[in-house]
Amino acid sequence: MRREPALTYQGALKILGHYDRPRLERLDGLLGGAILGAGAAALGGAPLGAVAAIWGWVDQKNEATTLLRKLFDGASARLAATSGYERHQLIAAAHTTIAAAAFFEVLREKLGDEQYKDIGLTEAERVSLTAGPDRHLRERLVEVLYEAAVPAPSPARGFHENSGDVRAWMSGLMVRFLRFCEGLEIWSQVTLPVGNEVVREAVARYTSHYVRMAATVPEFYMWANLGEHAATRSQIADLEADLGAALQGQREGLARVEALLGRPAGAPEGGRDLCDVVHRANRGGLDEYLVSEEAVRAGPDLTFPSLREAFVNPRYRLAPSSIEALPADEKWWEEQNVHDDIDLMLAGQVTAPDAKCAPLLLLGHPGAGKSLLTKVLAARLPPSGYTVVRVPLRRVAADAPVYDQIQRALDLVTHERVKWWELAEQSVSTVRVVLLDGLDELLQAAGDRGGYLEEVVDFQRREAAQDRPVVVIVTSRTVVADRVRIPDGTTLVKLEDFDEAQVGRWLAVWNRVNEPAVSAGRARALRPEAALEQRELAKQPLLLLMLALYSADPSSAPLEGGISQADLYRRLLETFAYREVAKRAPSDADEAVREQLWRLSVAAFAMFNRARQDVTDVELGADLAALDEAAGPARLARLGRRLFGEFFFVHASEARTERGEEAQRCYEFLHATFGEYLMAAHVMELLRDMADSAFSGRRGTREPDDDLLFALLSHQTLATRLPTLTFAVELFYELDREERHRVLKVLELLTEGCRRRHGSDRYATYSPLPVDRVRQVAAYSGNLVLLRVMLGDPHDPASVELFWPGDEDPMATWRSTVALWSAGLDKDCWHSMLATIQLQERAVIPSPGGGVTGYFADLLHARLIGDAAAGERLRFGMAIREGLVYGGDDWHQTMLSWLVAQNAPRASSQTFQVILPRPPQDADRGAVAEIIQMMSMLLKTRAHELRKEVVGKCVAWVFRAARPEEIDSLALAAAVQAHPSLLLTIDSLSEPANYLRQPGAYLLLRGTEPRSGEEETLLERLIAATDAGDRHLWSQCPEELFETIDAVIQGHRWTGHQEDGTGRPTRDY
Repeated sequence: MRREPALTYQGALKILGHYDRPRLERLDGLLGGAILGAGAAALGGAPLGAVAAIWGWVDQKNEATTLLRKLFDGASARLAATSGYERHQLIAAAHTTIAAAAFFEVLREKLGDEQYKDIGLTEAERVSLTAGPDRHLRERLVEVLYEAAVPAPSPARGFHENSGDVRAWMSGLMVRFLRFCEGLEIWSQVTLPVGNEVVREAVARYTSHYVRMAATVPEFYMWANLGEHAATRSQIADLEADLGAALQGQREGLARVEALLGRPAGAPEGGRDLCDVVHRANRGGLDEYLVSEEAVRAGPDLTFPSLREAFVNPRYRLAPSSIEALPADEKWWEEQNVHDDIDLMLAGQVTAPDAKCAPLLLLGHPGAGKSLLTKVLAARLPPSGYTVVRVPLRRVAADAPVYDQIQRALDLVTHERVKWWELAEQSVSTVRVVLLDGLDELLQAAGDRGGYLEEVVDFQRREAAQDRPVVVIVTSRTVVADRVRIPDGTTLVKLEDFDEAQVGRWLAVWNRVNEPAVSAGRARALRPEAALEQRELAKQPLLLLMLALYSADPSSAPLEGGISQADLYRRLLETFAYREVAKRAPSDADEAVREQLWRLSVAAFAMFNRARQDVTDVELGADLAALDEAAGPARLARLGRRLFGEFFFVHASEARTERGEEAQRCYEFLHATFGEYLMAAHVMELLRDMADSAFSGRRGTREPDDDLLFALLSHQTLATRLPTLTFAVELFYELDREERHRVLKVLELLTEGCRRRHGSDRYATYSPLPVDRVRQVAAYSGNLVLLRVMLGDPHDPASVELFWPGDEDPMATWRSTVALWSAGLDKDCWHSMLATIQLQERAVIPSPGGGVTGYFADLLHARLIGDAAAGERLRFGMAIREGLVYGGDDWHQTMLSWLVAQNAPRASSQTFQVILPRPPQDADRGAVAEIIQMMSMLLKTRAHELRKEVVGKCVAWVFRAARPEEIDSLALAAAVQAHPSLLLTIDSLSEPANYLRQPGAYLLLRGTEPRSGEEETLLERLIAATDAGDRHLWSQCPEELFETIDAVIQGHRWTGHQEDGTGRPTRDY
């Protein structure tokens, strides 16, 4: 990942010196060319310069510190007049500088002025530092000081959390500085400060500098308010008046984003006509209605609030990406804290120094408001500092590169007035922000984009290499988050449902704008108390709008308690269908409504069977002509337009292509859930009709007439639209017990006979996809199995014998049916099937996971056909060869595969996800002990290769799962030796009793090299207590023995890894 230059001390000093070149050059001269030179590597060829790069900060003349203060003050004075990218860099540089300055200020104070008078270097010492054995220490110190990134705050790591990382950076700097000084003659006459005291006071000084900046700089204030603690906000007592006013201003509609980030805005530079075009397009989004203009015109006598009026800031949960993150898992998200300052979080993201290196992934359920949030954010970011491009991924080519998708979005919103490369050139003084909305829809349209977020990071890297960095935010449904690889550095955010207060605020706006209609008796208000009786619906923004629309009709039946989503959608659609029918005043309104809903269902299937969220008028007209004998003669496009022109919840997009004299139009539902409900309702209606026909005769069961069902369900699998199956289940359980039994029986009959089903010409012209007989049978049989499994009693799952009761070997038929799916379905449908159902002891049941990446397709295929041996071979083989660990439903097998793979050589560089499930309550103790032993062996043999986070996770698992007598002292000591900082975060590692079971643990602790004063203090206490606990077994041994043992330990450490600026291993796993 590209490092942001302003995060390094060298880069920060260059940025500050941009405003005062003479002082910068003087400072660079004092530091031996460390700033304007080529870095630590180049200074290695000029040793005296490298010595000056270090010595300049502690030299008794104090010139470097004085020059730095003047550079910083001059640059800080310019902050109020800067905006955009210049401000972005300046703020990052200021943060880096106050961290480094705090360290050297405290170090100098600890040394004292009297001692400084005598400090100097002899000629012999200069020669020693230049070419002697200490050269490596000197070069590492230069590298850590000037080239290692100083940790900066971000939304995923607020100021308080980031202070711990700043402390670690200072600790590493202090340890190396003290080593640099050891052996110098002059330092033998000086009382060296205690390292941990310097670091502790330097962090306090850094906090003081930070608080002072936060009172006047919005970015610093926002970072102080983010994170789990936000402890610094109480220290910021005196805010600038305009900053305080911005924070206390309007909170809804992301208004504070504009108020805070627009404060320092100056006049926009000239030559920004393209930026203005894009901003005007974005700004217009605030005045759009919550629903499409077509829907407003076709809707009831209501006033729809604009986005500016009605957008309520959602609550959210936030976490950094990590190897243990499970962003598609609701239970994992429940462990993250809820926040209510999404405006400050987003403002903090677009100003965070590292936001240009990796995206923010914004997750949420359907209808949570993800798309609306991107529209509001695009409008709120001030044009003086930000250039924003919003990309609706459903409207661009799913398989196109990221930059092509951005260009297509610009074409759509500006009518091809703006080119991305020209916009990038004109917006060089601003921060570019790209909002990629709808990753889930992109994955649906092009199932092979699991590396999309990695492509985004690569796009950011390439743009940054051209000095045109970009901040990227990507939205997606939560459920598909495990179908993409999430790069390191990605910030994960999940939108929360509305709470009671948010429901009340939204309804207050709705009722206010509709007050005239309510007063005139043309509409009915919806009180929050009434809405909250349907809490499960009201807490979702889209469904709250649906409740308000339904309740607004004075003639609609009141909402009873506990209605389902399916019931709400049915009432809404029927109500609006009756409105449309009433305009034409037909003789049979009920029949006209049924016809209207049937045609809308055709539209829903048209989108589903083409694996899209939209359909053109020509495509829709062709489908209607093929499926509806009552459609009558009409041009196909006109037939499609007539249908959707009569429906409220439809959006018509701009022309896509030209056909003759008429432009082809494209339609989509207001939200995908309308189409998903319509499909479920029609499938259930067909199944009910077939059940009545098959079982109502006097001569026994008749073969169901499934021609229409086959036509509709023989192209895609419903596994790609899980909400459709959810709606179907809700509708199914509205039926009485006898009818439910008949529907299930019909599904069993259809499944049994679908492979020998006779063809029919009734709907032969219905062809949403090119004809493929294998795909048709595969999709149809897959959908029948899905419906039978999902609608069945979870306590009495469908066995394979139930599907093929007459077969001699039903399992063989099941395996061949699954093979048919594998051969006939496209990748997205096939993988969705694997994610949705599983085989458990010859019974087909819903899969609890609900999602899967393509990596595990072969493994899940083996499990679905009951081939346990192949499944285990794939499970362990993929873990060893590819670093892919399947979590699944067996904690023992999960742990075994992960541990075996971690201890084995790998042919792939694929990183591991840390999956360490806790043993269940009824787990076999022998199995638990086996895993503990393997985990201990991993720590003893490979702790130095593994990242600190992984080792910490392993140690924490051992303490949770092991009994005291099962703890391996050598394993814990190996973990401490590899990563001493774990002593600061895992309290149990500091307990001496944990190291007394094997005497060798003491030797490992003695060979541990602390990297900070705090680590050193804890380690010394632990060593002393362990020695005492061993009855001073080792205290009589000569020091040479320990030195020899330490040398042996060092010789057996893994050398195939590099270290970052703090000396920590940086292996991938």
